[in-house]
Amino acid sequence: MTDKAKIIIIYKKGDPGDIKNYRTISLLSHSYKLFTRLLQKRMERILDENQSRDQAGFRKGYSTTDHIYILNQVIEKSNEYNLPLCAGFIDYEKAFNSVEHFAIFDA
Repeated sequence: MTDKAKIIIIYKKGDPGDIKNYRTISLLSHSYKLFTRLLQKRMERILDENQSRDQAGFRKGYSTTDHIYILNQVIEKSNEYNLPLCAGFIDYEKAFNSVEHFAIFDA
């Protein structure tokens, strides 16, 4: 089993001199693809079992629209009963770009 890929460049259409008119495909060994797929399935199962139901993003069977609906309901009730409300949102998109990778692996 090898984790090396053979990369093939395929011409799509248009001007052959323009690099945008090409795409690449990576050819991997069957055993490597099978192994990584099995590993992925096991990791997904373990992660899914250990994540809170409150985590809806990027999970099968969950939708962030459910959370948006709930937030709208909370806002409506806050307005209806004239209660103060504070909501915060955190964007973790680039969070790990600023973290030392060895610290993540050691955690």
